Amino acid sequence: LLIVPFGILKAIPILLCTGKPQSKIIEGIRAGADDFISKPFSIERDLLVRIDVLLNKQAFAQGA
Repeated sequence: LLIVPFGILKAIPILLCTGKPQSKIIEGIRAGADDFISKPFSIERDLLVRIDVLLNKQAFAQGA
C-alpha cells in the first residue's frame, strides 16, 4: 500500500475507512493517509467530525 498524492491532489486529505486489523491501519498511515476510522462507526459522531478536523487542518496549512 502506497499513497502518493501529487500536484493538486496533495491538497486532498486522505481518510481511511476500514474494517481491517490495527496493523493494516498503521500501514495505511505510514503509506500517507492523514487519518483513519474503523468500521462500524457513526456517521454523525465519528465520520463527520474527522472530516471536519481534516479539512480545518488543511485550510490552516494553506494559510486560509
